[in-house]
Amino acid sequence: MKLLLVSLIVAFIEARKERAEHLYSAPVPEIPINIKQSNIPVLFDHIYKEGFEDPMTNLKQPLDVLELTLQTPKTRDEKQKYLQIISPKNIIPLKKEPVHFLSPKDEFIYHRISKKHREYDKKLDETVRNKSHIDDTPKFFNFEYLQIKNMNSQPKKPSVNQLVEKPISSHLAEHDYSRPKMGYFLRDKFDMRYKGDRLNWTTCDQFGYDIHFHPKDIVDLDWVPFFTWSSKPYVLAVAHKFSYPTAKIVKVFKNQYGPYLDKSINWNEPKLLLKENRDILLVSLNRKGTFYAIPSQRLSSGKRKNLPVIKIQLKIVDPYLVMMYCDDHYTTIMAISGDEPLNDFEKKTEAAKLNISGIGYPVSRDIKAEAQKFAMEKEQKLMEENMRYIRPKEGVSLPKERFFK
Repeated sequence: MKLLLVSLIVAFIEARKERAEHLYSAPVPEIPINIKQSNIPVLFDHIYKEGFEDPMTNLKQPLDVLELTLQTPKTRDEKQKYLQIISPKNIIPLKKEPVHFLSPKDEFIYHRISKKHREYDKKLDETVRNKSHIDDTPKFFNFEYLQIKNMNSQPKKPSVNQLVEKPISSHLAEHDYSRPKMGYFLRDKFDMRYKGDRLNWTTCDQFGYDIHFHPKDIVDLDWVPFFTWSSKPYVLAVAHKFSYPTAKIVKVFKNQYGPYLDKSINWNEPKLLLKENRDILLVSLNRKGTFYAIPSQRLSSGKRKNLPVIKIQLKIVDPYLVMMYCDDHYTTIMAISGDEPLNDFEKKTEAAKLNISGIGYPVSRDIKAEAQKFAMEKEQKLMEENMRYIRPKEGVSLPKERFFK
């Protein structure tokens, strides 16, 4: 067995030696002497001397060394010069179509170059000679052509400034509150800052100077606003009713809104509970009728729930009651229900006695809307009361006796 393996290896080595000797002993072909040489003008218009960038890779392509040694005729005169120097038998004309299939990129470049040269041969005017045969962009400015163009053009007429009066839109009044609001929001409020006439609005310090207020003078009475000073239009008036808050109500307000209000509020001084569209707890700040107003509201689900502190001023101007919001342009004068002025002229006359600076207008109650709202609230309370008990459906009889196994 070993002898067979050794003989196989020896035969393989001998075969390789014979093959190598046969290769080295082959005759070398002779270089032909009569080679036809011709200077063929080859166009490489798509390759620049510095190379060109690939827009996909942003890299430079390698240079074509053959292009650096060729002289390509650019004009017809230059072509005639080469035809006179070179023998016609050494000139091989280029075919218009490629002899084999090209890649899409090479085919595009080939037809682009052919088209440019065909257009170049047809057009011999100055504008074409002044352009590159590669991308058809001007090499330099043709000042002669520009001068002729300017001389043949008509002189430009001098411009005349015409005064055009812009039409003033009359559909918006001077104090129209429906116009676009371009101001900023008030601090801790959803109201926009008023950017109308700059008026010196009466402040709480000016309004509540040297007065004494007693809550017992206004409780258990229906107060109806009849005139309002505000930067926003409030057309409807809502009845206000003051009462003394119970300890249970104060505890509910403190537990629900206290953690999100300013810590300076003294919860030991709740004086009044105001009922209008919603309940508002009034915590006394001083004896001059200044209160912190805490309205009942639904808290957001976010973790940060900082509620603004509302500061109001109450003042009795016999026989009326005036309520002013200190941090907002809002003041209203109220009369006891049944004793308010009847028309707008009387309302303006009574309001003028207060000498309050600001934009004011008379307001009125909507009795029909209040009655409808009262009926809806009554129906809502009745539904909530019925939901507290389980009642059988109509037509279903309860068994009188129950049987147990």
